[in-house]
Amino acid sequence: MEFTDLEYFICVSELGSFSKASSLLHVSQPAISCAIKRLENEFSIALMDRSTRTMKLTKAGLAFYEKAKLIIKERNRTVSYMRSLSAPQPESIRIGISPFYSKYYLPPFLNKLKEIDGLKLSITESISANLEEGLMQGDIDICFIPLEPINPFLSYKTLCIEEILVAIPKSYDVNNKAIQGKGLSYIELKELQDLPFVSLKQIQKISKLINTICLEAGFTPDVVYETLDWDTVNIMIANGIGVGFVPDILYQEDTGGGRKVPNYYKIANRHVSRHYAAAWPKGKVLTPMQLTVIELFRKSLAEYRPTIE
Repeated sequence: MEFTDLEYFICVSELGSFSKASSLLHVSQPAISCAIKRLENEFSIALMDRSTRTMKLTKAGLAFYEKAKLIIKERNRTVSYMRSLSAPQPESIRIGISPFYSKYYLPPFLNKLKEIDGLKLSITESISANLEEGLMQGDIDICFIPLEPINPFLSYKTLCIEEILVAIPKSYDVNNKAIQGKGLSYIELKELQDLPFVSLKQIQKISKLINTICLEAGFTPDVVYETLDWDTVNIMIANGIGVGFVPDILYQEDTGGGRKVPNYYKIANRHVSRHYAAAWPKGKVLTPMQLTVIELFRKSLAEYRPTIE
């Protein structure tokens, strides 16, 4: 039983998809399938039910998933402890993250860091453009930012893939033009061309992608309000200021609790997404501790992020 096989199995179990695990791990689907098959052969029991179209763990698979997580957790603790014997001084790592993503992604990540001894962490919050500059100036060791557009002076490791959704106030008539689909409905971007938009400021990395997809749909958004924060975009849309784009992490169903939420749609005829990644200066060799921090951040995203059909 190899640790790598366990990690592949855990990743597939958490994401519920071989293809998503393959994308995040940068490993081919056949390699992941072979790893899981090795585990099943070793224990002479099926861990995954292959009779259905969607990935589903068997009863044995569910039990093994919990055991596998304990094994990997103890492995990480042991590695961290043994390294601390040879390097007793805590290793300082400076990470950067945007204020928006910090409120969603940092809490589960910081809980996972409790597994690591000998780490002194400092966190810088700023927009992605400033974080990239901090990396190149040597003020930050690693930052967690959207990948696109790629900075040629940085190296990246994809941690998850975000889908970009359209958000529309519930009071807007354009909701009647939604296209029903399995799961979340769709909207044609051309239906939004005469509507006011709420947007992030142009300095932010997502702006280039949004401008491109709107131009491809034949229009330039009429932006009536710009902000540096996705949450503000979402709230403004919910309150009828305009339509806009938001990352899938902001998707929330209307539970009728009194808090206003917009209607969310997938974009018709194209899948709009972007990669969220760890970044560091190109040519820099990361320490084992830095690699561990990146991996724990990836795992916290896999456990926390929403699944949207």
